[in-house]
Amino acid sequence: MIKSMRILITLLFLFTLVRCKDDKSEKAYLPGQVYNYVKIDTATLVNKHSVYVPVYSHIYAESGTSLIYLTTTLSIRNTSFTKSFYVTDVIYYGSQGEVLKHYLDSTLLVKPMASIEFVIARTEAKGGAGANFVVKWGSPATGIEPLIQTLMNESSAGVSFITNGVEMK
Repeated sequence: MIKSMRILITLLFLFTLVRCKDDKSEKAYLPGQVYNYVKIDTATLVNKHSVYVPVYSHIYAESGTSLIYLTTTLSIRNTSFTKSFYVTDVIYYGSQGEVLKHYLDSTLLVKPMASIEFVIARTEAKGGAGANFVVKWGSPATGIEPLIQTLMNESSAGVSFITNGVEMK
């Protein structure tokens, strides 16, 4: 009986380890949701865009001698009831134009009325007051206009604001 219990406990432990392995569909920087990674030939996307989204990882206080560090959430929202689009790249740049992070290993599908978010914790805020995201997205057809914004906040200081993305030409 004791041997059977040990085997059962060992099997449950191994099952738990297998279930907890790193899954590409869930990344630490994606806040608690399952995203739809897909394999797609991006050459088939006839409607391709790059969007510049301002980020303030910190703002200046007083006479510029003090900083308030902010948590940033990049939000990419599909405003269509019927059409999906694909996010092919999300890149975070610092104030001096240096690449700080590439967020995607493969393309993300954003279904109708869905949204995806990427978070930069206040403690990781190293981009500066001139940081930005560049979001590259595409779709097989025209007529889709996602809403791409960043929300910056620091609750203890009572600071919260958004910036809107602008199409890069």
